[in-house]
Amino acid sequence: MTPPAVTDIAAVLDSAWFAAHSGRTCYARAVHDWVLVVKHISQGRDQPPVLLRTWTQFERIPDWDA
Repeated sequence: MTPPAVTDIAAVLDSAWFAAHSGRTCYARAVHDWVLVVKHISQGRDQPPVLLRTWTQFERIPDWDA
């Protein structure tokens, strides 16, 4: 299965999240059956930050097998 595309709206939301949480460098959020992990990389004072994104998908472990 192919992961969802990162839309312009999602990119704005990611940037806004990091602006509101200035001490954080990464976060993850669930999107349908996928987890998007986003890493915030600062390039210095005069350059915009870079957001590195990767998708992961995992199967849930049954309660009886955890």
